[in-house]
Amino acid sequence: MRKSKIAALTFIAASCCGITAHAAPEVVSGPAVVAKVNGVIIPQEDLDVLLRDRLAQGETDTPELRKQLRNELVIHELVSQEATKKGLDKRADTLAEMKLARHNILFNTYLRDFLAANPVVDADAQKEYDEVRTKQGARELRVRHILVESEAVAKYLISQLNKKEDFGKLAGAVSADEATRGKGGEIDWMPEGNFPASLMAALATLKKGQYTTEPVKSEYGWHILKLEDERPINYPPFEEVKEKIKEDIQQRLFDVKLGTLQAAAKIE
Repeated sequence: MRKSKIAALTFIAASCCGITAHAAPEVVSGPAVVAKVNGVIIPQEDLDVLLRDRLAQGETDTPELRKQLRNELVIHELVSQEATKKGLDKRADTLAEMKLARHNILFNTYLRDFLAANPVVDADAQKEYDEVRTKQGARELRVRHILVESEAVAKYLISQLNKKEDFGKLAGAVSADEATRGKGGEIDWMPEGNFPASLMAALATLKKGQYTTEPVKSEYGWHILKLEDERPINYPPFEEVKEKIKEDIQQRLFDVKLGTLQAAAKIE
């Protein structure tokens, strides 16, 4: 996922940070304490939040990592205390940043809760994997095409091709498809299933080097197609892409949820 919303889970780690070294958490009457800074308690749960996010990024839970996180928390507490003494916590820009940080934390917490309530299992990912393979087909094709507005013009151009007119030059001169016209009508390697249905059906009848002898209609106009080359699609094994598929499915589910929230909200 572009930096996906799911990746925003890592933001919370950047909003904490900090601290000194030594020893396991001190247990007092009440919650576990990892440190005290000028009498201010840093609770174990603060370290747990940082640790959770580091582990989510692939780090390993070790005494050294916990010691590092403790040091980060201490440093941040020290700096926070000093900033408060100077009144920096009252500045307008600071208050705005604190408000945004709160929003980000709530966003991430809601996202984690949503993902936990909407798990994607291997069977869901397998189903999507199979559907994509079926839709895209077994081949990738490299094609040239000429797009025109009328069937009559397409038939005339086919007659010129029958007289050994160069397909690429003809496409470059008259094709209405601006994206491919400058490349002689070439559509680079693409799964056969990604072509519009009528074009895919026509391409299925061609052998390498052949072009359609009748115009092919699509929603864009009339096409003349030439099959330049083909090759099998080498799909990666399911196990290699399983987690990415799950992430994509969860992203779509969350996008749907966001859509319902926006639709129900009064946004002015």
